[in-house]
Amino acid sequence: MSINSVDQGGDQGYLRLIGETDVNGGVQNVSSSPQNKCCGTELYVDILTLVAVSGMSFMLTVACHEHLGHSLACIALGGTATELGAFYVNCQYISELNKKTTQLAGPLVNVILGILCASLLDCVVKKRAWNNAVVFFLWHFFTVNLLNAGGYLMFSGFVGIGDLGTTENGVGYDVEPEWLYRTLLALFGLFAYLVAVFASVKRFDLFVGGNQNERVRRAQWISFISYISGGLVATATGCFNPEGMKMVLTSTVPSSFGGPAAMLSMMRCLNKEKVTGMPPFKMERSWPLIACCTAFVLAYAIVFGHTLVLE
Repeated sequence: MSINSVDQGGDQGYLRLIGETDVNGGVQNVSSSPQNKCCGTELYVDILTLVAVSGMSFMLTVACHEHLGHSLACIALGGTATELGAFYVNCQYISELNKKTTQLAGPLVNVILGILCASLLDCVVKKRAWNNAVVFFLWHFFTVNLLNAGGYLMFSGFVGIGDLGTTENGVGYDVEPEWLYRTLLALFGLFAYLVAVFASVKRFDLFVGGNQNERVRRAQWISFISYISGGLVATATGCFNPEGMKMVLTSTVPSSFGGPAAMLSMMRCLNKEKVTGMPPFKMERSWPLIACCTAFVLAYAIVFGHTLVLE
């Protein structure tokens, strides 16, 4: 495989995932043929592995939001967690501070994890020493965490419900004037969401490889498939809840497909004229990885899907 020109920017120091490069930075050959195609676009990634990693990443994001965030804050500040579900936590609060901190903790954990994983991804990509599935997981996990965090802000601002909303269990309960609080919340959420999109696309650009329109189409399909598969896995997990389809339609589906919705089309922001001098990002099938991701999702669904009642 040869190219006519090479981007001379800082991206050349990043991942060389397939093939060797000549002294001018051009790719001499690609060692493996494409593993899958979508609508004629060669993906160079195994779709089954992509689906497994994406589903696990989605559910890990949910688990951290609910239990590393809400559950831990509830207990740490003296409250009592009475029910632990896959997508919700019920807590008996001992104070108003306990309640507000518990509600705030979920989105805050998403922000912290997103920033940490973005920083770790930068280090991993520069060192070029990690498995490609790890690189993709870090990108996907940080992206979903930050998009969800921005989405929570916008949702609570526009609708007035949710963790940061103005209902009785929201952080903004009794805040006056309510219209100003919700307006600022929505505007800040929109800003945070756009920053998350920019950060995600920028980092995906560091390792996706390929040239011009081809890499944009490939990136778009990879992001699209990971979004749909992750959302479906999360929705399926939510179907185990004891309250039935009402909970699925009013909570699980909106949270699973709403926050990360930018993944449907955000890769269109990539520069269609750019020639990276890098081979296409490749992720081969890994049955052990698929098994581990599946085991985590099933374990979370079994333990928390029907709701773990503590009292």
